[in-house]
Amino acid sequence: MSQESSVLKGLFSLVDHSLLQQVAGDDEEPRYAMLETIREYALERLDASGEAEAIRRAHAAYFLGLAEVGEAQLKSAGQAQWLLRLEREHANLRALLRWALGCSQLEIALRVCGALWHFWTMHGHLSEGRRWMEQVLARSDPEPVDQAVISALAKTLIGAGMLAYRQADYGQATTLCEQSLRLHRQLGDQHGTATALHGLGRVANMGGNYVAARTMYQESLAIYRALDDRWSLAYTNLYLGLVTYFEGNVLDARPLIEESLTTFRTLGATWDIANTLFVRATLPMFLGDYEAAGAAAEESLAIMRSLGDRRGLARASLILAHIAIERGDYRSPILPLKESLSIFQELGERWFIIRCMADTTGLTAYHHPEHAAQLCGAVYALRDDLHSPITGLYRSFLERTLVLLRARLDHARFHAAWEIGRAMTWEQAVDYALETLALVNATVQHQPSTTPASTSPRPIAGYPAGLSARELEVLRLVAGGLSDTEIAAQLVISRRTVNTHLSSIYSKLGVKSRTAAVHLARDHRLL
Repeated sequence: MSQESSVLKGLFSLVDHSLLQQVAGDDEEPRYAMLETIREYALERLDASGEAEAIRRAHAAYFLGLAEVGEAQLKSAGQAQWLLRLEREHANLRALLRWALGCSQLEIALRVCGALWHFWTMHGHLSEGRRWMEQVLARSDPEPVDQAVISALAKTLIGAGMLAYRQADYGQATTLCEQSLRLHRQLGDQHGTATALHGLGRVANMGGNYVAARTMYQESLAIYRALDDRWSLAYTNLYLGLVTYFEGNVLDARPLIEESLTTFRTLGATWDIANTLFVRATLPMFLGDYEAAGAAAEESLAIMRSLGDRRGLARASLILAHIAIERGDYRSPILPLKESLSIFQELGERWFIIRCMADTTGLTAYHHPEHAAQLCGAVYALRDDLHSPITGLYRSFLERTLVLLRARLDHARFHAAWEIGRAMTWEQAVDYALETLALVNATVQHQPSTTPASTSPRPIAGYPAGLSARELEVLRLVAGGLSDTEIAAQLVISRRTVNTHLSSIYSKLGVKSRTAAVHLARDHRLL
């Protein structure tokens, strides 16, 4: 009888005697579990046999190999299956890390962390991943001599930097990515160098340092092209598109993001398709095309649901909630905002916590303006705390919300509420946002349900002078000195549509010229 047959025979015998229980795996492959009391007894017998260390080393070797194969597969058409497989084996991977740390197998621990950081990011294990890497890095030699250890350390440093970035710990992210860059350059590792540059570009982007971010992305893109790494090219192009969007060049951002989406679809990288669709939804939403934005967000939501990615679900739900608010729907966004805010709080994703609170201000501004003013104060103060400017869609959204709040509150009430919000801690602001959502929910339950428009954005009730969201956008561009042709290009609409918007603006403001409209808008703080 072969060794494999002997093992299987023993396994089936344990199942027959109820010492093991067969359970179905996610891929319908059978898995086996045992009661905790039996497990403890088995461990005692294993220790008594003298074979425990050999078994633990075999376990470590197998799951280290699994983690490193999984790292490569997370950039392939097998991405969805490997995300599920790594999630299913997460307990074994944790056991591997505990063993490696317990017996000072630090190279193995570094290799595991370097292999798993993409998985930890994709499935929202941000805090746990950071804890493992902090423990491993704290015990590792920061200046190793062995080339294999240097390589493993460099990969773990970039992973730790990217998880710190996800949790808006930008100072720590910069330090870790810079250390990784230095080691990768020391090794002459081009791919690792490009990845560290990408990480530094992400941090620079969130700090509003767009020129630096663009430079780093372009340097990393040049390396990825030379290496013919299509996945990394698409990934970096996506974030170069985000830099372009944050700079205000929405039309230039679109082809970069579309190119990334096309590549990920070709590669079959399911999670990356959903992630790119989330980014893609932002562009038409900024331009007021809520149908296109909603379609991209819905597709992202469906994919993230199939992957069991709570973080991805929360992000896509946030887009759909924002669209509903822009259309004047005060009812349907309440639960998605509450759930998304709770998830981001659990994950420590402060950048998205702020986005949830910003949306809550817009949802609250009409019915409970003082609550909204407090949240606005908190949003601006907390973004200052992150040293990350408010840009793009949410800058415009918050500016419009502030116009509405100043119209509904006198100066003293607005200022008092604003200062209360600015004094809030992160925890206090999240708790207050959740309380405010509950208050809005209680309010709208006693009002008729609204039906969002199906083809065009509906003005939010209470906008000053009855201006719609798009009319305010046009008015801002007029105030910025843009011509009708430039406004049409910026908003991807015809000149005739621009003229229609201007005629409506003039009528609502009671003026007859662009100059008069801009002066009146500024006098009444509409801009």
